[in-house]
Amino acid sequence: MVPGLPVQVNNDVRVFERPNYVYVQTKFGLQVMWHRTFSLRISVTDDYKNKVCGMCGNYDGNPDNDWIVGPNNKMCSFEFNNRTGGSKTKHEPTFGMSWMYGNDTSSECLNSCKPFPPGPACTEEEMQAANKSCKALLESDGPLEDCIEALGDVRVTDIVKDCIFDECSAKFNGSAIVCGDASLMADECSAEAGISLVWRGPDFCPLPCPDNAFYTTCMTECNPTCGDKYGKSCTPNGICQEGCQCKNGYLFANDECILETHCGCPDNTSGGIVPIGASVVHGDCEEMCECGSHGSKLNCTPMKCRADQDCSVINGVKQCACPPLHGDINGKCVPPASCRCSGDPHCYMFDGEHFSYQGSCLYTMVQDGCQNGLPNEAPNFQVLINNNRLMGKKLASRIYDVTVLFRKMNMTVVLHQGGMVSINGDETPLPYQAFNMTISDSPNGVDLISEYGIQVFWNRIYSLVINVAGGHFDGVCGMCGTYNNNKKDDMVMGPTDQCMPNTINIAPGTLLKDEVIFGSSWFHSMDGDDKNCKTDCERLPYPLKCENKQAKKLCSNLKKPKGPLGRCIDAMGKTAFKSAYRDCLFDTCTQGEVTDKYACVAAEQIMATCENQYGIKYKWRSNKFCPQPCPDHATYLECGQKCTPNCDDPEGLRCSKLIGSNCVAGCFCDKGYIYFDGFCRPKAECKVLRRPCSNLVHPGGDGKYDARVQCLTCKDQPSDAKCRETGTWETCMAYNAICDRTIVTSSNGAVSLSRGCKARADCPERSIGEDLCTTKKGQQTCYQCNYGTLREFQQGIKYYRCQEWVNRDNCILDKDAGSKVKGLRGKRYYFSTSKCKCMAFTYNGAGGNDNNFASAGECGEACSSWRLPDRCLLPADKGTGKSPVKMFYYNAKKNRCKKFQFKGEGGNGNRYSNKKECMQTCMQCGEA
Repeated sequence: MVPGLPVQVNNDVRVFERPNYVYVQTKFGLQVMWHRTFSLRISVTDDYKNKVCGMCGNYDGNPDNDWIVGPNNKMCSFEFNNRTGGSKTKHEPTFGMSWMYGNDTSSECLNSCKPFPPGPACTEEEMQAANKSCKALLESDGPLEDCIEALGDVRVTDIVKDCIFDECSAKFNGSAIVCGDASLMADECSAEAGISLVWRGPDFCPLPCPDNAFYTTCMTECNPTCGDKYGKSCTPNGICQEGCQCKNGYLFANDECILETHCGCPDNTSGGIVPIGASVVHGDCEEMCECGSHGSKLNCTPMKCRADQDCSVINGVKQCACPPLHGDINGKCVPPASCRCSGDPHCYMFDGEHFSYQGSCLYTMVQDGCQNGLPNEAPNFQVLINNNRLMGKKLASRIYDVTVLFRKMNMTVVLHQGGMVSINGDETPLPYQAFNMTISDSPNGVDLISEYGIQVFWNRIYSLVINVAGGHFDGVCGMCGTYNNNKKDDMVMGPTDQCMPNTINIAPGTLLKDEVIFGSSWFHSMDGDDKNCKTDCERLPYPLKCENKQAKKLCSNLKKPKGPLGRCIDAMGKTAFKSAYRDCLFDTCTQGEVTDKYACVAAEQIMATCENQYGIKYKWRSNKFCPQPCPDHATYLECGQKCTPNCDDPEGLRCSKLIGSNCVAGCFCDKGYIYFDGFCRPKAECKVLRRPCSNLVHPGGDGKYDARVQCLTCKDQPSDAKCRETGTWETCMAYNAICDRTIVTSSNGAVSLSRGCKARADCPERSIGEDLCTTKKGQQTCYQCNYGTLREFQQGIKYYRCQEWVNRDNCILDKDAGSKVKGLRGKRYYFSTSKCKCMAFTYNGAGGNDNNFASAGECGEACSSWRLPDRCLLPADKGTGKSPVKMFYYNAKKNRCKKFQFKGEGGNGNRYSNKKECMQTCMQCGEA
């Protein structure tokens, strides 16, 4: 970092500024001019003809070969049309992303890595407004008249198109965009045609200047500055540039025109000028130097960072600071902390205290905005658990889902059983990134990371990890405790008595020893789907004691000094293991488990605590003790990459701010495979667009929505051209639908082509985006799942489309037969909200309402087929494990919620704790 401009580097590079621009000027023929906001000009000398490359082209005099695919093939997973570096392209996303530089992991960057152009960013009204304001650039009698003629229609039209696009995309002051493009036109006129225009005026793009400066269409190229008061250090390039120029006798420094006596101190280390009263840090935070008065020598004093600090640049300022995600509390760097819950559920709090609680409502695990262990102000975030009673008689519960509330953003995120995620009630495909929040999935579970310094990991079944950054030290509260390095004050009586028997009269903030009263005091809200919740508020949910010989045998490995956990026993002490052992006994007994499942759950908790508190991490699993099964094409690693690569982030960089160690244990996709849609899939499948009809812009411009995929459908046609001529559009009612194509070529050369809908998971491996061909008895069958190629898309040939938005308000209207008109009575269809399907009725011919359709298909398109959440389309999946429990799934074909036995682990999102929850999720056909 430099304290001020100008700066000279090795006599070869000079960086200086004007009131409107920052310049980089070199002795090797390169000049860069930056407008400080959104305008950039790069100039090179003739020596670089045919010797440069990049997004500015190759400078060989031929504009037809400038769009060359660059060298990037890692950061952006979509290899458009398999283009390789050096080949030509006309596709802007391909061209732009191929020249991506470095490891930019911001959402703005990675979200632009898409194979198809985005939908319109403007509403019709916004588009009309953008057209109107940008057409000011084309006025034949306007201030840019001479420039329009000099640049030509093609160039000016391109600038106007860019202006309209920018106004639609940027959604901010449109006049700033118009004026920026007008300035670009004027600059090009000056540089290419030698025309200097007086184009600004009081009513069109006025340019305010700072005090002691004036506007001119042709500034002095080498302005006097504090570091060059005669303007002799820069090299004129002969190009006239408009802008603000300091009056005679004034020098330009730090965006102001000042007298020489107000200039600061020269900094011999950086070559810049330090303003009066400002300071600069040198080296590796070794000294701090302050400017006392004009022209004086810098006053430097030694400095040294604390042992727990790093020398870092934060917001442009070099300084001593704690490592990322640590908090600087009372002169010490405080590391992040973890709160973990698993099993039925048993939790280790931020400071290491242990508790178990078997309530069956929604409870607050952690929130910020706390003081002395209680809420003190409106929180930025809250993490809630929703416990579900699996074994009613034994009062054993486990976490059923996790809710994260962001109140300032009015956002509710729910991590459901099976891994489905919903935001404000809408099912959300992963990965998801918005509002400085990232939600990603992996073979091990779902991760949520927020800018508020919180990370939530949910293993999709019963295990939860909450990590908070060090800045929250002594500022959180809830069932995870106070996070102040004192486990003795973690069990604080919470703020509510809403779910507490009248016999309990304990003041909030009181330290407790009773785990059940503690848990109930952090009640958040009722779970209307669990009748046990109401019971637990009337009678505290003390669990019944449950032990048996089988449980003791299965849990015995947890306490063997020479067993797989022996090193942690030595470090933590036997007392710390008693809680984990009791947890294992309770879970194994209450669930009737006959394997070491809950011993492994407890072992995971122990090893995580051992690593977090004692820094001990080693391989403890084996083929005999807690082997970890992994899905196809995945392998268990004790230390794998904590940020799981996926199609949107193929290098696994997007969630680099994960709190905790640099690696994590779990299942990781094998080389050549990448995780998405619940499976480790061949990386090549990332070339194919995923969920193209998700997150579409609402036609009214108010919010976004998801639509069903529609595929061109035909059967046994001789060619794609014939399929497009005779085919029909089918709305795909499969989970994560994709279009499929089958080509059968017989031994005599006859071709039979069919197209239709397919669930992506049902596509054979290696058939997504490429032909999978087999030959039998001289007949070749080639199968492929795709949405069509980019080239076809550009040519207007589509094999898929997104179902159009339909206003479902009409679907909730009652059946209305209307008024009788002789000869016009007939069969029509209406949508029945009570039966959740389209039904026939006799329409009298006139009047009535708009819940009236010509066919069952038209009615279904409008009122039912697109509304069903994707999870409801999944087939029933009993999962794995040996702890069966009664649950419900939705049968889409019969439009019914049906009972089934879930085995306790794995499965998918189409499972519900009771019939009511299933119906509310999948049969809300009466809602618009």
